[in-house]
Amino acid sequence: MQKFLKPREGLIVRHPKVYGLLQEQGELVDWNGATGRYWRRRVKCGDAVVAKPPEEEVVPVVKPQTTSPKQKKKETNK
Repeated sequence: MQKFLKPREGLIVRHPKVYGLLQEQGELVDWNGATGRYWRRRVKCGDAVVAKPPEEEVVPVVKPQTTSPKQKKKETNK
């Protein structure tokens, strides 16, 4: 199981697995096992907060061009 955590505003929270920092905008972290115990302690002491993950941006799908520009020119000249 994973949860989305953010560091509390103004704090820097270390990430135990990657030895880096918990990203300011938040990230998914393991909530079970030894790593989960670490994150639960961070939330309990107030260093990190459980947050709602940002909604994924919808990227419009661009359809590939099926006819070449020369073919389009021929079709319009008819």
